[in-house]
Amino acid sequence: IIVIQFITKKEKIRLSSISGGVILGIVNFGSIYFLLRTYAGNIAQKTTILPVNNMAIIILSTLFSILLFHEKLSLKNVLGLALSLASIAVIFYFS
Repeated sequence: IIVIQFITKKEKIRLSSISGGVILGIVNFGSIYFLLRTYAGNIAQKTTILPVNNMAIIILSTLFSILLFHEKLSLKNVLGLALSLASIAVIFYFS
């Protein structure tokens, strides 16, 4: 999108856009790489890996939003995180 906007002269390419894209690309590549490595290994059943991965992403995103953006979690948010962690624990226990 930035390249198209640059060509149509609606947007200038900034260093922050490039560095942000590179950082996001590295994080996404690492996430997929380690997810596939986990699938290839015999660490856990494949049906439990994806929910744990998704929950880890949500928890890390929540922690970063609290630390970097000083966001406040409501009681509903905290309960949602706790229930989802409990459900992941149940998945691991019964699989």
